[in-house]
Amino acid sequence: MKAESSNRPSAYQISISEGKATIKFAVNIEKVDVAIDETEKDVVFKYDSYALITNDRQELEDDVSENLEQWIEAAKQEEIRKLSEAVRAKRDKLLAETDKEFALDRVNLTIPEKVTASTMLNVIKDIFSELGAVCNGSMARYRQALRDIPQQEGFPYDVKYPIKPNN
Repeated sequence: MKAESSNRPSAYQISISEGKATIKFAVNIEKVDVAIDETEKDVVFKYDSYALITNDRQELEDDVSENLEQWIEAAKQEEIRKLSEAVRAKRDKLLAETDKEFALDRVNLTIPEKVTASTMLNVIKDIFSELGAVCNGSMARYRQALRDIPQQEGFPYDVKYPIKPNN
């Protein structure tokens, strides 16, 4: 998560509230000169920001200071977990919205009340024809693309949702 500040951020900052400690990390800090006008410049710092909530305890600040890289990695992993969870929840909602398209009562199947040896072949051909149209159609491809979202390069930060077909 990119952030900007006109003051150089510290590597971490700890806030305590109700027995919980929120630790905010600033990594990949870079100084950027920004032109205000033709004669004046301002300095801005761009950096990646991560946060982690943990139980407050004595010597927490010493632990963070001594093990900063591990704490930053834990904060990154927590962000990835939360983002992944949110993306999967949206994906699951989109899949649920299309479940009705695959309900058997929505597929144009007509099963005769009496299936005889002479009608069996036609019934089977009709079933496979209708199921094939549903299972190989654009909606099935859309649903598969939704299921494949976690395999996208850049997941969970850069997710491209497929476009739902009209049919």
